[in-house]
Amino acid sequence: MGCIDRRRLALAAILIGLLTGCATAPDTAPETVDASEASAPSALPEGPVTPNPYAQMEVSVSAEARAEFERALDAMQSEQWGEAEQRLLAMTEQYPTLSGPWVNLGKVYAQTGRSDEAVTALEKAVALNPNNLDAYNQLALLKREAGEFEQAEAHYRRALSVWPFHARTHLNLGVLLDLYRGRGQEALLHYRAYQQRQEEMDRQVAGWIVDLERRLAAEEEQ
Repeated sequence: MGCIDRRRLALAAILIGLLTGCATAPDTAPETVDASEASAPSALPEGPVTPNPYAQMEVSVSAEARAEFERALDAMQSEQWGEAEQRLLAMTEQYPTLSGPWVNLGKVYAQTGRSDEAVTALEKAVALNPNNLDAYNQLALLKREAGEFEQAEAHYRRALSVWPFHARTHLNLGVLLDLYRGRGQEALLHYRAYQQRQEEMDRQVAGWIVDLERRLAAEEEQ
């Protein structure tokens, strides 16, 4: 197996991990970037890091709703997809203004081979909350798996239009541009943006950056 094939498998594993995860971890990167990476050109906008609009939203959720949501997540974690689906469907009826149940329902549908239903659920999530970054990323992953790379890219860019400092979106967009869109120079900027949003350097991504820089340099020499 060649170097590019090994990279493709490693990058695909990250995408699969995001698709199967039950919830998006909060973005806890510091308000300044790592000094060792700060001078490298990247896709991050200039200036200080702005707050995550999704995290800044004040949504009144009852203790009962939170508890039911946690039970649904527990079912997803243990791959009890039928139970998770029932709980999430009930939540969409009981709490029709919340986008989170729709996002996770989309993940359940994706895991059980119902891609069309997954897309519908995720589109419902972004309609309810246009700031839901996880929903855009999940939609992009489904579109990428369907070979609809242009639409996948559009969803990632919608997420970055909401919050241009979202590390996971930069990483996923970098993978898409690198492996599926043939736009290495742009991918490099997004890989670096991801690194600049980490508290500690991601060694695996650092390796991808070095490899991509070498490939781009070799292309320029040809």
